[in-house]
Amino acid sequence: MQGTTNKHISRLLKIITDDSPSLRQAMQRVATIYGISVVSIVVKWRRMAPQEKLAMLQRIFSNATLTVVLFNGFPLVSKITGNRFISFNTLLLIYSTGEIPLSVTSYVMVESVADWLQNFPSVEAVLRGWDDHTCNALRQGIFCLIIPMLYHARKSRARDLIFRRKSFIKDFALLYSLWNAISFYQYLKSSLYKGNSKQKRKSVESINEQATYPPNSRFLVDKLKEIRELKTSKSILETITSCCFGENLTVSFKWAVWRQLLWLLFKTPSSLCSHMQASITLMIGFLILDGAGDHMNIRPGVLKYLIRCVVSDRLSGSGFEKSAFMVGADLSYYNYFHSNHAL
Repeated sequence: MQGTTNKHISRLLKIITDDSPSLRQAMQRVATIYGISVVSIVVKWRRMAPQEKLAMLQRIFSNATLTVVLFNGFPLVSKITGNRFISFNTLLLIYSTGEIPLSVTSYVMVESVADWLQNFPSVEAVLRGWDDHTCNALRQGIFCLIIPMLYHARKSRARDLIFRRKSFIKDFALLYSLWNAISFYQYLKSSLYKGNSKQKRKSVESINEQATYPPNSRFLVDKLKEIRELKTSKSILETITSCCFGENLTVSFKWAVWRQLLWLLFKTPSSLCSHMQASITLMIGFLILDGAGDHMNIRPGVLKYLIRCVVSDRLSGSGFEKSAFMVGADLSYYNYFHSNHAL
């Protein structure tokens, strides 16, 4: 059975494990990597103290050189070792002698573990049998388990967004504005897509109709189509009204109430309840507010991002950062070649 793997990691692994890149491809990789390094230097240059600039130049260009070796060294190393897996790990060891951002390590770990779990036949069969409501309830449960760990983590953007206290009115207004902006963007995007597809469909149908209908009846057919489109299509005002005063109002209200419960539970640094008690209370809040409505949807991408924040916090200063990166990269390698039947 063909597995799945993160598309971004798959693209990188496809480049890294390319047995015979052309000279042009290799030079493009070199130019791209060093170009990104130069941009990074320009961005950081003014904020750095004079005595720190030389060390920053050495560090950035050293990491860029190691990255070039990672992306271009596979053909040479594979000829020496004769084994793809050993060649891949040799390049990882060389690359890990430099600095690896914690965000990269946590991303590789979380995505590789998620892909590995989803590729299990039993897990895949169970998830395929669940409906959207059950899957969302599972994501809500995981989200509630993560919240206490994120609260006790180091300061981060995600932690500030979740735990920064606001009044109910202010929080509701911000959420309501956010959901309306997202809905308006999605409406514009779908309108442009439908407009393009409708134009293509009309051109194809007009060609077919010219061969099907006689010239005398084409005018009548066109008028009937216009009447049908007017009946089935919603006006812009109806769409905006249904979004702003329908689902968006309900979603914003429910999230604002749930966040008040969250801030009540974590009102003081020394919470009166344990992590598990807080998680169970938050999940009960989801069950009461959402029920079978599926308004309080937890997106998989958001859930993975919060897990990465917790993983980065736990790895920071532990001494296992590079080991975790190696394990995550090897698991990504396994997922990638398992999905392509090449392992």
